[in-house]
Amino acid sequence: MTETKIVEIHISEIFKWLALIMFLAVLAWWVLGDSPTTGVLGTVMAFVGLIMAWLCAEDIKTIKANTFKTAELQQKILDKLEK
Repeated sequence: MTETKIVEIHISEIFKWLALIMFLAVLAWWVLGDSPTTGVLGTVMAFVGLIMAWLCAEDIKTIKANTFKTAELQQKILDKLEK
């Protein structure tokens, strides 16, 4: 019998690490070398902000789904208690 292992890869996690690496690279460039231009700083910060907003939106969807499940469970319990 062979076992199949499923590996899930979330593109949002890949982008999160890419954004972190880019942010740290620009920060190191700013501290150790010549200052990056305003355009480079703006582009990196916009990218990091976009990725963080994307990750927060995924968290909100999870929270909302769990909230509805909890509300349904509470309603079922209340219905059973009323009977």
